[in-house]
Amino acid sequence: MPTSPAGWAGAGVHVGISPYRCPSVVVIDAAHRPVRPGLIYRDNRAFAEAAWIREVFGDAAIHRRTGHLPAAFHIAPKLLWLRQHEPEAWRKAALVLQPRDWIGLALTGQVATDGTHAAATLVFGLRAGRWDEDILRRLDLEPGLFPRVVASSAVIGTLRPAIASRVALPASTPVVIGGAESQPDRSARWPVRRRASMPRFRNRSASSR
Repeated sequence: MPTSPAGWAGAGVHVGISPYRCPSVVVIDAAHRPVRPGLIYRDNRAFAEAAWIREVFGDAAIHRRTGHLPAAFHIAPKLLWLRQHEPEAWRKAALVLQPRDWIGLALTGQVATDGTHAAATLVFGLRAGRWDEDILRRLDLEPGLFPRVVASSAVIGTLRPAIASRVALPASTPVVIGGAESQPDRSARWPVRRRASMPRFRNRSASSR
């Protein structure tokens, strides 16, 4: 096992970001500084905004386009809530990131997301594989607020020198953006027989009879 940065480089080491996808949002300014504390998954203050999105688009249409029925934990309702209730913070907003994207920015200086995270925003078109301009227009959200979308397997950059020195890896170490835990897990399980991949549990009450 390599014990030095040079050894790790020779071993073809990559850094991968393995996130837990619960839609949370970090809104940053043009200098990449957060404009306020992040809005976490279980912050459900945007329930009215989620209901409004469902009313505007209709459940069937928004589900067909995004794969979701709007709820307060999704990113778009959170942004509408922030714009309405914290206009000063909203005026500073330059980019909307999720925690994994924020870590990628910190590690590499590059702004990106992948489809598994973009889908949690409610403004990503699943079939087209890009930000849905019509949804953004109707929600009055600028497309430039959202990061470029790359494949989950994409290398988004290399470690920033200051980060590389802290973790004893070469600054040339590639960083792979990764995907949300549930989708890659399902992809990995799909070719495997259900019996081998899924543990079975007996109902406790039934087994006691």
